[in-house]
Amino acid sequence: MTVEDLEREKEIYRAQAAATGKPAPVIEKIVDGKMAKFYEEVCLLDQPFIKDQAISVKELIAQKVGKLGENITVRRFCAVQGGRDGLDCGADQAGGNSRGVSV
Repeated sequence: MTVEDLEREKEIYRAQAAATGKPAPVIEKIVDGKMAKFYEEVCLLDQPFIKDQAISVKELIAQKVGKLGENITVRRFCAVQGGRDGLDCGADQAGGNSRGVSV
């Protein structure tokens, strides 16, 4: 995800919030909340862990690092989408631009 993509999302959310007629400080808080939700949906480390939805992938990694005493790096993953047959494990997903987690 590029900086331009993130700025485009912010502008969309800002325009939506401005249409409600709320004051600027409230609009910025709305945009911050919507961006946090956006990150949770599109960023692998912010997504809920598929086997335990109460924790994020980032929290799971931190737990495993503490238990193993070794640093852990996510180098690649497979995206799984509901309603589709098979997995998407192409090279373009190594950059983290996809959604979903393969466990």
